[in-house]
Amino acid sequence: MTHLVPVPGDLISANWHFAEPWVRSAVERAALIETVESYRARCLEGSAQLWLIRDDCVIGAAITEVYDSPKGLTCAVPVVGAVSLDDIGPAFEEIEAWARAEGCVRLEGCGRPGWPRALKSRGWRLLSVVVEKEI
Repeated sequence: MTHLVPVPGDLISANWHFAEPWVRSAVERAALIETVESYRARCLEGSAQLWLIRDDCVIGAAITEVYDSPKGLTCAVPVVGAVSLDDIGPAFEEIEAWARAEGCVRLEGCGRPGWPRALKSRGWRLLSVVVEKEI
């Protein structure tokens, strides 16, 4: 059974090698503006949280960031990746519980076009589409 493990700030450097391939894949596949290094820096400084998705071993990783919005505290999930979408569902449930305990009233994510389909059954809905052109 998969579960989500938060990585305490003082252990991020020692555990980054587990998360880095998943973060890199998310950054590259979703064409995120952020870089692997910028996410690592934010996790180290404490403005973002690093999570490992584990079974018998690490099978994925996620990064969350909490920010205040006009609608209340929001937990953004800009990065999540795992061996399969089946492994990600339980991770989102644990992130949701953690975010609620932190006082968040919203969850937000971005990613590839398949995410809305994968998360619809868990109560997520598509709000917008981001397009980009490099010039």
